[in-house]
Amino acid sequence: MIKEELALALEAELAEMAADDRLPLDMTQLDMLPIIEKIIPSLGEFGKKVMQEAGYIMEGLWTRGDVIHTATGMGVTLTSKQVDDVIGLLGRRFDAELGMCWETIQARIEEVLEA
Repeated sequence: MIKEELALALEAELAEMAADDRLPLDMTQLDMLPIIEKIIPSLGEFGKKVMQEAGYIMEGLWTRGDVIHTATGMGVTLTSKQVDDVIGLLGRRFDAELGMCWETIQARIEEVLEA
């Protein structure tokens, strides 16, 4: 049910973009982020549930995969528990003034590795 409603919302937004010639032919996952960011808040609590079920962190667009990708870029392989620990730190130490960025994820990975 949730996936169907999200898919319909995404399909409608993509159709609107295509009609306005705003849909890039070489769209990547990163190109989809602004579209998803636009759709999810409009779905309210439903949108939050979708994000949580999809494994996103901070009701934003960060996932376990982002933690793993960042660690790989640092030359580090994390265990599943370490990924969970990083996610926990990201949630507990979130600073709304700074927001969430790759450097924040990297800093939390370093904290977990030092522990």
